[in-house]
Parts: sequence; C-alpha cells; structure tokens
Amino acid sequence: MTSMKLQLDDANREREVLKELLAKAPKNPSAVDFAVLERKIQTLELELRQRGQGDGGKHVEMVVKELKKKHETEKKQLLEVIEVKNREIKQFRIELESLLGELEVLRSLSAARGS
Repeated sequence: MTSMKLQLDDANREREVLKELLAKAPKNPSAVDFAVLERKIQTLELELRQRGQGDGGKHVEMVVKELKKKHETEKKQLLEVIEVKNREIKQFRIELESLLGELEVLRSLSAARGS
C-alpha cells in the first residue's frame, strides 16, 4: 500500500509541475486540453481509491501503472502540440518582421516620390 501511495504522490507532484509549465506557456488552444486532462486524472484517482479497497491493492497498482502510461502519452502529445504552436508563432513573427520591413521600404519610397 505504501508503494501505491508513493506512486500516487509522484503522479500528483508531476501534475503540479505540469500546471506550473502550463501557467508559463503561451496561451493557446492546448491549454484547454490540459484542463481536460486534469479532470480525467482526478476522476481516475477517485475511481482508483474506490476500486482499491477490495482486492488488497493489486488492482490499484495496475490502474496506477495504466494511469501513468496514459498520462505520459497524453503529456507527450500535448507538449508536441505546444512545440508545433511555438514553431508556428516563431515563423509568423519572422514573416511579420519581413512584411513590416517591406512596408517600411515602400513608405520611404513613397515619401521620396512625394518630396
């Protein structure tokens, strides 16, 4: 039972780290995905506590392992989405700077013709 509690504590700590990362991350649609994941984890933790009372904890350990595996998979997927979005933002900024540079050239040419 102690091992199971340690695993659950580890999962809770990791969830808190993810919350901190989310707070620091740029706001984008994937933030909603983290909230959904958090609700899933809370629901699964509740189910885990309810089921684990009858079989000596073996079922709980199995569910904890499955939960951790799902959590890692979903975390990896969401972090990949964040990376893609960050790359898109970076590319957009580069394109925007280019357009602004071209706009500045056009303005200076227009001003030179107007003089």
